Amino acid sequence: FKVGIVNYVDHASLNQIVESVESRLDELGAEKGVTFDYADYYANAQADQSNLNQIGADLVGDGVDVIVAVATPTAATMLAAVEDTDIPVVYSAVTDPAAAGFDGEENITGTSDALNTEAIMKLITAVNPDIDTIGLLYDLSQDASTQAIADAKAFCDANGIKYIEKNGTTTAEVQMAAEALIAAGVKAVETLSDYRDGSFGRAFGVYISELGLLARCVFIVKDGVVQYVQLVPEVTDQPDFDDVLRAVKKLS
Repeated sequence: FKVGIVNYVDHASLNQIVESVESRLDELGAEKGVTFDYADYYANAQADQSNLNQIGADLVGDGVDVIVAVATPTAATMLAAVEDTDIPVVYSAVTDPAAAGFDGEENITGTSDALNTEAIMKLITAVNPDIDTIGLLYDLSQDASTQAIADAKAFCDANGIKYIEKNGTTTAEVQMAAEALIAAGVKAVETLSDYRDGSFGRAFGVYISELGLLARCVFIVKDGVVQYVQLVPEVTDQPDFDDVLRAVKKLS
């Protein structure tokens, strides 16, 4: 079987999806005694729409049996490319399939990486029940932000919480936006990054050296002592936010 795999851009999380798909294809091939040829039909669009268009045309011309599309722009372009063919498209890393227009379309299916915004907002209010202002900082250029921000606004509206929006794309813009939110009186949460050297991940045993990423996990610290730890077995899965919320309430 000829399997086309199209990655949108070099990115740790997207690359991991590609590697996982390839690994699973190898396992299935060995189990069923068939060959999945993906090495000859892999392409990275480098976040360029013209590249995506050409890749789609090439894969259709090569007569692949299926196309695995990673990220929303990739899936949308591949769906257009296979029009009038029977080549199915399987997508991953698509936050909102309905908004992308995939619902109801034939020959396309996949998995969503939608954020559980309500669970996160509940954690915020559990930690600070009296919170009255929340800052929403996001990148307008990212489709993944659209539904998450809409859900956050709906939660705030339903719970009588004021929200202030700021946007940022570059590091400098994000820093300026965060400072503006603090100046506006937002009860800010500081987001820390372990990207540079992975020191936190190594110290707490959650650094995955093969991927250069941290395992998906939740730590709850009270009075300088770690009171709760949840380590998610699969990094593409979300934490059990209900369990985290129960732990927060118990420690409050």
